[in-house]
Amino acid sequence: MNTVDHFRNSLEQAFGKISAARGADFLLSPNLNSRFLIEATAEEGPSHWIVNRSDVYDRSLEILSEHPVIGIAGRAREKLGQRRSSLSLLPEPPPLEGPLETVPDYMIEDLLGHPRAPFDVILFFTKHLLEDYRASAALSMCRRLVEYPPNWNLALIEKRQIQDILFELLIKDPSPYVRAYTARIPIFETTHLAEALAIESHPFVQGRLFQNPGLDLNPSVLDFANRILSQKDCDPFVSGVMLADQRLPREIRMAFQKTTKDQVSLDPINESQVPISINTWYLEASQS
Repeated sequence: MNTVDHFRNSLEQAFGKISAARGADFLLSPNLNSRFLIEATAEEGPSHWIVNRSDVYDRSLEILSEHPVIGIAGRAREKLGQRRSSLSLLPEPPPLEGPLETVPDYMIEDLLGHPRAPFDVILFFTKHLLEDYRASAALSMCRRLVEYPPNWNLALIEKRQIQDILFELLIKDPSPYVRAYTARIPIFETTHLAEALAIESHPFVQGRLFQNPGLDLNPSVLDFANRILSQKDCDPFVSGVMLADQRLPREIRMAFQKTTKDQVSLDPINESQVPISINTWYLEASQS
């Protein structure tokens, strides 16, 4: 077995210990090495979960459009084509009859599930008492911005108003479930995301923040990553997400490798080997 095959098999074995949906969660950043993403999704499961997500970023679709699984590559190209078309074949969102406060529960998901849901409708439901509707509103906003992004040059004031409302949701909502969906929205700047990282304690939300396309690896973000990765008991999701980012400096990877060199997983459903395999790939396989 050559070196490339060895590390590809190591990735497959690590991701094979967890569900395809969970494996996909590790790989939703637009800042992955393209070869790494292809090799990490050699099995169709994780790539299927990624390519069919409504909130997947364009860069991920661009990489998956070259996937060896024909169905995955075709689906990625199809979605990119739809997003980049100047013509929308989608009907307008259903008209509202009366104020949003009177919308019955059974209609809320229909409103938020429309790819062209109006911003005022989405923002209204970010303040709903039920976390499921707030999370649906955050997902709706993410889908709206990746699939039908507005021309912010013509709506800069509106963008800032939306940013303010969503940033408050990101840092103040009591539900990690809602904050995790909000962290996917591609409207935040690095200052927003770094501030959220500084106060966020939930590993899944931290990982989602790190995957946001607006996050630059400035000194404060790198300090955060180094602090998390230097902990022997760091959460495998947030550590795996950080290590999957091709921009992470080699010295941080080397330090993580030394910390985890004796770590062995005996539990077949334990995902602790995922970040180790990811880091090893970037340190060694990416050089071959």
